[in-house]
Amino acid sequence: EKGVRVLLEASSRYKFPLRIAGDGPEFSALKDSAPAGTVFLGNLSREAVLEEMKRSAVIVVPSLWYENCPVVVLEAFACATPVIGSRCGALTEMIEDGVTGFLTPRGDSVALGEKINQILAEPNLGRQLGYGARRAFLGRFTQELGLKRLEEIYKKATLHFCADNGIKDKTCM
Repeated sequence: EKGVRVLLEASSRYKFPLRIAGDGPEFSALKDSAPAGTVFLGNLSREAVLEEMKRSAVIVVPSLWYENCPVVVLEAFACATPVIGSRCGALTEMIEDGVTGFLTPRGDSVALGEKINQILAEPNLGRQLGYGARRAFLGRFTQELGLKRLEEIYKKATLHFCADNGIKDKTCM
């Protein structure tokens, strides 16, 4: 469901290097079918993941299923690293095509490989997308902004609850 096979197909076709973090039930099978030069890092600490992201030209999230705000995108944006993701689920709301990275059709290894190669071939484009990713993080995804939005949601919910139940005391102000 994470689309790693799609990424491996793209790498086989376009011959770019890969470093894959994470583990799962298909780890051994994916490792056995990977093109030469693919590095499987396995499970990493959060700090190690962030270091990998900072050194990367691009982070790829080729998910086949509908992600719901994947943390990997937030972490990549925080590191000023562009993201290429599948055009499905929350990825379409998080990644602004051509600004913070690229969106490709779900399961399309050719389109995915072309976008990865574009970033690898054009370092200035990668930097520009990385700056866009960092701006998006600071403008939409920081902890402070999340807390502010959550407080606003609770305030609205409290006001609606009080109004619906005829409560008119200071807890609803």
